[in-house]
Amino acid sequence: MQLPKYGLEFDVIQGEQTIEFTPDEEGIIRWSCWMGMIPGTFIVKNEIDLNNKEAIKEEIASTPQQPPGTCGGSAGGSCGGSTCGASTGGSCGCGGK
Repeated sequence: MQLPKYGLEFDVIQGEQTIEFTPDEEGIIRWSCWMGMIPGTFIVKNEIDLNNKEAIKEEIASTPQQPPGTCGGSAGGSCGGSTCGASTGGSCGCGGK
């Protein structure tokens, strides 16, 4: 897992794992796997009521969508193409084939 904004890299292992880091400002922090195929987003807020499900839904809905991974994922990209592990019967890891 890579967090380029903070210059951080974490090895992810199978099973439950805790990864800790402390953001220094509110905002959106993008992350991805080391190949850029599996992207994600952390939303950093100083204050939000975690019991207010509507506020959380609104925050998530207002967050810009992360661009798809480099293999294109299941949204019509190259998942399963000649450069993807799915083309040889494996998994590309992006939610596609």
